[in-house]
This record gives sequence, C-alpha cells and structure tokens, in this order.
Amino acid sequence: AMVNGATATPLSELLLDRKRELLEAVIPTKLDNLFLVSADEGLNDAENQLSTKIGKEFLLRNLLRVTRTHFDVIILDTPPNLGNLTVAGLVAADFCLLPLDLSTLALQGIDDILEAIDTIEERLGQQPEVLGLVVNRFDRRLTTVNDKILADLHTRYGDAILPVKIPSSSVVAKAQM
Repeated sequence: AMVNGATATPLSELLLDRKRELLEAVIPTKLDNLFLVSADEGLNDAENQLSTKIGKEFLLRNLLRVTRTHFDVIILDTPPNLGNLTVAGLVAADFCLLPLDLSTLALQGIDDILEAIDTIEERLGQQPEVLGLVVNRFDRRLTTVNDKILADLHTRYGDAILPVKIPSSSVVAKAQM
C-alpha cells in the first residue's frame, strides 16, 4: 500500500524489528482522519518467530510508542485466540472490548481471555481495562440457544454484558470472501 507516495511497511516486518514504529505501516483511507494498518501474508510466520523472542509481549506496545502521539484512538483487532499477537495486543492496550458470539465455545473463550488479562496483570504489572462484552453475530432465529447462553453470560459477567447485540450479516461474510 502507498502512504504519501511511499510504500507502507508490512506489519509482519515491523513486529520482528524492535527499532521500528507502527507509524511506518499506517495507510490512509478515503475517510478523513481514518487510517489503518493492514494484516499481511507474513503475519502468521512473524507470529511463529515471535515465540522465540525475549519480551515478545511488549513488542506491539513498543511499536506504538511514537504512533500513539499521532492518533486520538487506536483500535487493535487481535486474532480470536491467545497467541503471541493477542497477548501483545492486550499488553499494548489501555482498554479492551471483548466480542463474542452466543456459543458455548465463545463462553470458554471469554473465560480464557479474562484469565489471560489477570495473568498479564500478575506477571507484567499492567492490564487493559475491560470495557465490556459485546454480543456479535447475533442470530435472532436461535431464541432457545440465545436465551440459555445470555442467561449464562449474565450470571457470570452481569453488567459487563453491553446491551448492544450486533446481528449476523451475510454482507460481512461476503466482504470477508
């Protein structure tokens, strides 16, 4: 991608070089004041290589050191697993919003991510503030399943469940293709 006539550096390359800044990967969009950093084909390999790096949990936070001064809000969309990139994202974040679909596996995933956040606090002395859990890919047709899992969510997390439910959308599925 081009940034002001120059090629943006792939994110995977920046993650493996401690002397760089995420600002090098920023791409302007057609919307004023909205920029993005795109995933690239080397990201999976970079994540695997990170497993051998000392201090890998701090890589993204360090990449954002100067970049943070250029933006009011930075949203990190991490993979839906507890791999190196997700942990690095949690260490770099000030706040955290946890999306989940209404499935049993998603409940376990939320438990795991909240446990990871507590572990980050215990071992690294910092953690993002959890703003809440957002129900995503909500299918109104599955009322029995929805009611059961929503009841479980409210029992476990109470007010942390945000009132917004993002419906499933075929448009989003088509866009991913």
